[in-house]
Amino acid sequence: MRSGHKQYLVQLWDRKIRTEYYKVLSAVSVLVALLSIKPINDIAAKCDNESIIWKIVLAFYLVSLIAAYFILWIYANKIKKINLNINGNVVKVKQGNIFDEPDDVWKVINANEYFDTELGGKESLVSSESVEGQYLQKFYAEGAKELDERITDQLSSVKGKRKRYRKHGKGVRYPLGTIFSDTKDGRRYLLTAFSRMDDSNRAYLSMKDYVNFLMAFWEEIDKVYDGHSITISLFGTGIVRLDNLNISPQELLELILWSFKHSRIQLAYGAIVTILLYGETDHQVNLYKLT
Repeated sequence: MRSGHKQYLVQLWDRKIRTEYYKVLSAVSVLVALLSIKPINDIAAKCDNESIIWKIVLAFYLVSLIAAYFILWIYANKIKKINLNINGNVVKVKQGNIFDEPDDVWKVINANEYFDTELGGKESLVSSESVEGQYLQKFYAEGAKELDERITDQLSSVKGKRKRYRKHGKGVRYPLGTIFSDTKDGRRYLLTAFSRMDDSNRAYLSMKDYVNFLMAFWEEIDKVYDGHSITISLFGTGIVRLDNLNISPQELLELILWSFKHSRIQLAYGAIVTILLYGETDHQVNLYKLT
Protein backbone atom coordinates (compact mmCIF):
# COMPACT_ATOMS: atom_id res chain seq x y z
CA MET A 1 0.00 0.00 0.00
CA ARG A 2 1.19 3.49 -0.74
CA SER A 3 2.53 5.46 2.17
CA GLY A 4 0.98 8.83 2.91
CA HIS A 5 4.14 10.80 2.17
CA LYS A 6 6.02 11.31 -1.06
CA GLN A 7 8.74 8.71 -1.53
CA TYR A 8 11.90 9.93 -3.24
CA LEU A 9 13.66 6.98 -4.86
CA VAL A 10 16.54 9.15 -6.05
CA GLN A 11 18.44 10.32 -2.99
CA LEU A 12 19.37 13.97 -2.60
CA TRP A 13 23.11 13.29 -2.82
CA ASP A 14 22.84 10.70 -5.58
CA ARG A 15 26.19 10.36 -7.32
CA LYS A 16 24.68 10.57 -10.80
CA ILE A 17 22.88 13.82 -9.95
CA ARG A 18 26.09 15.30 -8.57
CA THR A 19 28.01 14.30 -11.70
CA GLU A 20 25.44 15.91 -14.00
CA TYR A 21 25.21 18.95 -11.77
CA TYR A 22 28.96 19.54 -11.90
CA LYS A 23 28.83 19.48 -15.70
CA VAL A 24 25.99 22.01 -15.74
CA LEU A 25 27.72 24.11 -13.09
CA SER A 26 30.92 24.39 -15.10
CA ALA A 27 29.14 25.44 -18.29
CA VAL A 28 26.77 27.88 -16.60
CA SER A 29 29.51 29.48 -14.49
CA VAL A 30 31.58 30.32 -17.54
CA LEU A 31 28.54 31.63 -19.42
CA VAL A 32 27.34 33.79 -16.54
CA ALA A 33 30.80 35.21 -15.99
CA LEU A 34 31.17 36.18 -19.65
CA LEU A 35 27.73 37.75 -19.94
CA SER A 36 27.39 39.53 -16.62
CA ILE A 37 30.73 40.95 -15.44
CA LYS A 38 30.73 44.10 -17.59
CA PRO A 39 27.01 45.03 -16.98
CA ILE A 40 27.41 44.48 -13.23
CA ASN A 41 30.61 46.54 -13.17
CA ASP A 42 28.78 49.37 -14.93
CA ILE A 43 25.94 49.24 -12.40
CA ALA A 44 28.28 49.02 -9.42
CA ALA A 45 30.32 51.98 -10.64
CA LYS A 46 27.21 54.20 -10.49
CA CYS A 47 26.34 53.20 -6.91
CA ASP A 48 27.65 54.74 -3.72
CA ASN A 49 28.42 51.35 -2.17
CA GLU A 50 29.89 49.10 -4.81
CA SER A 51 30.46 46.19 -2.39
CA ILE A 52 26.72 45.83 -1.66
CA ILE A 53 25.98 45.29 -5.35
CA TRP A 54 28.54 42.52 -5.57
CA LYS A 55 27.22 40.90 -2.38
CA ILE A 56 23.70 40.88 -3.83
CA VAL A 57 24.94 39.40 -7.08
CA LEU A 58 26.92 36.73 -5.24
CA ALA A 59 23.93 35.82 -3.04
CA PHE A 60 21.65 35.60 -6.08
CA TYR A 61 24.20 33.42 -7.86
CA LEU A 62 24.56 31.02 -4.92
CA VAL A 63 20.80 30.73 -4.42
CA SER A 64 20.36 30.03 -8.14
CA LEU A 65 22.95 27.25 -8.02
CA ILE A 66 21.30 25.62 -5.00
CA ALA A 67 17.87 25.91 -6.65
CA ALA A 68 19.24 24.35 -9.83
CA TYR A 69 20.45 21.32 -7.88
CA PHE A 70 17.07 20.81 -6.24
CA ILE A 71 15.29 21.20 -9.58
CA LEU A 72 17.53 18.48 -11.05
CA TRP A 73 16.81 16.22 -8.06
CA ILE A 74 13.04 16.74 -8.27
CA TYR A 75 13.12 16.09 -12.02
CA ALA A 76 15.00 12.81 -11.43
CA ASN A 77 12.23 11.65 -9.09
CA LYS A 78 9.45 12.61 -11.49
CA ILE A 79 10.62 10.59 -14.49
CA LYS A 80 7.73 8.34 -15.53
CA LYS A 81 9.11 6.78 -18.70
CA ILE A 82 12.43 6.24 -20.44
CA ASN A 83 13.64 5.03 -23.82
CA LEU A 84 16.72 2.82 -23.93
CA ASN A 85 18.85 1.58 -26.81
CA ILE A 86 19.92 -2.02 -26.20
CA ASN A 87 21.91 -3.70 -28.96
CA GLY A 88 20.25 -1.37 -31.47
CA ASN A 89 16.74 -2.17 -30.20
CA VAL A 90 14.39 0.39 -28.66
CA VAL A 91 13.21 -0.58 -25.18
CA LYS A 92 10.65 1.59 -23.42
CA VAL A 93 9.92 1.49 -19.70
CA LYS A 94 6.78 3.28 -18.60
CA GLN A 95 3.72 3.15 -16.38
CA GLY A 96 0.61 1.59 -17.86
CA ASN A 97 -1.94 -1.18 -18.07
CA ILE A 98 -1.22 -3.98 -20.53
CA PHE A 99 -4.88 -4.09 -21.64
CA ASP A 100 -4.66 -0.46 -22.76
CA GLU A 101 -1.86 -1.18 -25.23
CA PRO A 102 -2.58 -0.89 -29.01
CA ASP A 103 -4.22 -3.81 -30.82
CA ASP A 104 -1.26 -4.37 -33.16
CA VAL A 105 1.15 -4.99 -30.27
CA TRP A 106 1.86 -8.39 -28.76
CA LYS A 107 0.78 -8.28 -25.11
CA VAL A 108 2.42 -10.90 -22.91
CA ILE A 109 0.42 -12.63 -20.16
CA ASN A 110 2.16 -14.66 -17.43
CA ALA A 111 0.78 -18.17 -16.99
CA ASN A 112 2.09 -21.09 -14.97
CA GLU A 113 4.01 -24.02 -16.42
CA TYR A 114 0.79 -25.99 -17.00
CA PHE A 115 -1.05 -23.11 -18.68
CA ASP A 116 -3.86 -23.58 -16.14
CA THR A 117 -6.95 -21.49 -16.82
CA GLU A 118 -9.22 -22.50 -13.94
CA LEU A 119 -10.53 -19.23 -12.56
CA GLY A 120 -12.89 -18.83 -9.62
CA GLY A 121 -14.38 -21.43 -7.34
CA LYS A 122 -12.86 -23.22 -4.38
CA GLU A 123 -10.06 -24.81 -6.40
CA SER A 124 -9.17 -21.77 -8.50
CA LEU A 125 -5.67 -22.00 -9.95
CA VAL A 126 -5.59 -18.45 -11.35
CA SER A 127 -6.08 -15.40 -9.17
CA SER A 128 -8.78 -13.08 -10.46
CA GLU A 129 -6.55 -10.13 -9.53
CA SER A 130 -3.57 -11.33 -11.57
CA VAL A 131 -2.93 -10.20 -15.14
CA GLU A 132 -3.85 -13.68 -16.37
CA GLY A 133 -7.03 -13.57 -14.29
CA GLN A 134 -8.02 -10.26 -15.85
CA TYR A 135 -7.23 -11.64 -19.30
CA LEU A 136 -9.47 -14.69 -18.72
CA GLN A 137 -12.31 -12.56 -17.37
CA LYS A 138 -12.02 -10.16 -20.29
CA PHE A 139 -12.00 -12.70 -23.12
CA TYR A 140 -13.13 -16.03 -21.64
CA ALA A 141 -15.72 -15.12 -19.05
CA GLU A 142 -17.99 -17.93 -20.29
CA GLY A 143 -15.29 -20.54 -19.80
CA ALA A 144 -11.88 -21.44 -21.17
CA LYS A 145 -12.56 -24.90 -22.61
CA GLU A 146 -12.02 -23.75 -26.18
CA LEU A 147 -8.88 -21.86 -25.14
CA ASP A 148 -7.54 -24.99 -23.42
CA GLU A 149 -8.08 -26.98 -26.59
CA ARG A 150 -6.20 -24.43 -28.68
CA ILE A 151 -3.33 -24.35 -26.18
CA THR A 152 -3.03 -28.16 -26.31
CA ASP A 153 -3.18 -28.17 -30.10
CA GLN A 154 -0.70 -25.33 -30.63
CA LEU A 155 1.82 -26.72 -28.13
CA SER A 156 1.54 -30.31 -29.35
CA SER A 157 5.06 -30.12 -30.79
CA VAL A 158 6.54 -28.83 -27.53
CA LYS A 159 8.09 -31.51 -25.38
CA GLY A 160 6.20 -31.29 -22.11
CA LYS A 161 6.29 -33.56 -19.08
CA ARG A 162 3.16 -35.23 -17.80
CA LYS A 163 2.58 -34.75 -14.08
CA ARG A 164 1.05 -37.77 -12.42
CA TYR A 165 -1.41 -37.57 -9.56
CA ARG A 166 -2.10 -33.86 -9.90
CA LYS A 167 -5.43 -33.36 -8.18
CA HIS A 168 -6.35 -30.11 -9.92
CA GLY A 169 -5.39 -28.44 -13.15
CA LYS A 170 -3.86 -29.73 -16.34
CA GLY A 171 -1.49 -32.65 -16.50
CA VAL A 172 1.21 -31.49 -18.93
CA ARG A 173 4.01 -29.30 -17.64
CA TYR A 174 5.79 -27.19 -20.28
CA PRO A 175 9.31 -25.73 -20.17
CA LEU A 176 9.52 -22.22 -18.71
CA GLY A 177 9.45 -19.63 -21.47
CA THR A 178 7.10 -21.66 -23.69
CA ILE A 179 4.72 -19.35 -25.55
CA PHE A 180 1.13 -19.79 -26.76
CA SER A 181 -0.14 -17.22 -29.28
CA ASP A 182 -3.76 -16.13 -28.86
CA THR A 183 -4.80 -14.38 -32.06
CA LYS A 184 -8.48 -15.24 -31.97
CA ASP A 185 -10.80 -12.42 -33.13
CA GLY A 186 -7.82 -10.24 -34.02
CA ARG A 187 -6.28 -10.33 -30.54
CA ARG A 188 -2.51 -10.27 -30.08
CA TYR A 189 -1.77 -11.94 -26.76
CA LEU A 190 1.09 -14.24 -25.86
CA LEU A 191 0.70 -16.54 -22.87
CA THR A 192 4.05 -17.63 -21.49
CA ALA A 193 4.91 -20.38 -19.00
CA PHE A 194 6.42 -18.26 -16.26
CA SER A 195 5.94 -19.81 -12.82
CA ARG A 196 6.30 -23.30 -11.44
CA MET A 197 3.58 -24.91 -9.32
CA ASP A 198 4.26 -26.92 -6.18
CA ASP A 199 2.21 -29.89 -4.98
CA SER A 200 -0.18 -27.50 -3.22
CA ASN A 201 -0.69 -25.56 -6.48
CA ARG A 202 1.15 -22.49 -5.23
CA ALA A 203 3.24 -20.51 -7.70
CA TYR A 204 6.95 -20.25 -6.98
CA LEU A 205 10.20 -19.61 -8.80
CA SER A 206 13.87 -19.90 -7.92
CA MET A 207 16.35 -17.27 -9.06
CA LYS A 208 17.90 -19.85 -11.37
CA ASP A 209 14.45 -20.56 -12.84
CA TYR A 210 13.81 -16.83 -13.24
CA VAL A 211 16.99 -16.22 -15.22
CA ASN A 212 16.47 -19.35 -17.32
CA PHE A 213 12.90 -18.26 -18.02
CA LEU A 214 14.03 -14.86 -19.26
CA MET A 215 16.62 -16.27 -21.64
CA ALA A 216 14.17 -18.89 -22.99
CA PHE A 217 11.43 -16.26 -23.27
CA TRP A 218 13.45 -13.93 -25.50
CA GLU A 219 14.46 -16.88 -27.67
CA GLU A 220 10.78 -17.80 -28.13
CA ILE A 221 9.83 -14.16 -28.77
CA ASP A 222 12.36 -14.06 -31.59
CA LYS A 223 10.46 -16.93 -33.23
CA VAL A 224 6.89 -15.67 -32.89
CA TYR A 225 6.82 -11.85 -32.79
CA ASP A 226 6.66 -11.55 -36.61
CA GLY A 227 7.91 -7.96 -36.73
CA HIS A 228 5.39 -6.58 -34.25
CA SER A 229 6.18 -4.70 -31.05
CA ILE A 230 6.01 -6.54 -27.72
CA THR A 231 4.67 -5.34 -24.40
CA ILE A 232 5.45 -7.16 -21.18
CA SER A 233 4.73 -6.50 -17.53
CA LEU A 234 7.40 -6.47 -14.84
CA PHE A 235 7.92 -10.24 -14.60
CA GLY A 236 8.04 -11.49 -11.03
CA THR A 237 6.28 -8.83 -9.01
CA GLY A 238 3.49 -11.28 -8.16
CA ILE A 239 5.71 -14.23 -7.24
CA VAL A 240 6.18 -13.95 -3.48
CA ARG A 241 8.06 -17.25 -3.24
CA LEU A 242 10.98 -16.18 -5.42
CA ASP A 243 13.61 -18.12 -3.45
CA ASN A 244 12.07 -16.46 -0.39
CA LEU A 245 14.25 -13.45 -1.20
CA ASN A 246 13.19 -9.85 -1.02
CA ILE A 247 13.70 -9.06 -4.70
CA SER A 248 12.74 -5.46 -5.41
CA PRO A 249 10.96 -4.30 -8.58
CA GLN A 250 14.13 -2.35 -9.38
CA GLU A 251 16.19 -5.53 -9.35
CA LEU A 252 13.60 -7.39 -11.42
CA LEU A 253 13.61 -4.66 -14.05
CA GLU A 254 17.40 -4.64 -14.22
CA LEU A 255 17.42 -8.43 -14.62
CA ILE A 256 14.92 -8.21 -17.49
CA LEU A 257 17.02 -5.56 -19.24
CA TRP A 258 20.19 -7.60 -18.64
CA SER A 259 18.60 -10.73 -20.10
CA PHE A 260 17.36 -8.83 -23.16
CA LYS A 261 20.84 -7.45 -23.76
CA HIS A 262 22.48 -10.86 -23.46
CA SER A 263 19.86 -12.62 -25.57
CA ARG A 264 21.34 -10.81 -28.58
CA ILE A 265 17.90 -10.63 -30.15
CA GLN A 266 17.65 -8.20 -33.07
CA LEU A 267 14.11 -6.94 -33.61
CA ALA A 268 12.80 -5.90 -37.00
CA TYR A 269 12.92 -2.20 -37.80
CA GLY A 270 10.14 -0.36 -35.97
CA ALA A 271 9.48 -3.11 -33.44
CA ILE A 272 9.74 -1.95 -29.84
CA VAL A 273 9.85 -3.75 -26.51
CA THR A 274 7.80 -2.01 -23.82
CA ILE A 275 8.08 -2.92 -20.15
CA LEU A 276 5.10 -1.76 -18.12
CA LEU A 277 5.20 -0.66 -14.50
CA TYR A 278 1.76 -1.26 -13.08
CA GLY A 279 0.15 -0.70 -9.70
CA GLU A 280 2.59 -0.32 -6.81
CA THR A 281 5.67 -0.66 -9.02
CA ASP A 282 5.22 2.86 -10.38
CA HIS A 283 6.82 4.31 -7.24
CA GLN A 284 9.24 1.46 -6.51
CA VAL A 285 11.44 1.77 -9.58
CA ASN A 286 14.13 4.40 -10.04
CA LEU A 287 14.05 5.11 -13.78
CA TYR A 288 16.63 7.89 -13.45
CA LYS A 289 19.20 5.26 -12.52
CA LEU A 290 18.71 3.59 -15.92
CA THR A 291 19.01 6.71 -18.08
